[in-house]
Amino acid sequence: MKTDWSQERILVLAPHPDDETLGCGGLMSKAKDAGAEVFVQFMTVGDTVDHSPKLLHRRGALRRDQGRVRPLPLG
Repeated sequence: MKTDWSQERILVLAPHPDDETLGCGGLMSKAKDAGAEVFVQFMTVGDTVDHSPKLLHRRGALRRDQGRVRPLPLG
């Protein structure tokens, strides 16, 4: 069975930022190159290591900004 990626939309649910690249970066790249629409939804922002309110707020903003810069080509 061959997939016509130009007719597909892919939603990747990633537990943390960068997990989508490590888990299925190759598939996302192949599908995007072939014309698919690829979307990523992060389930957490990955900022729970330090629970101090000051650092938590800064880290959350940093992770949010990193997620927005994501549309760079893979490979």
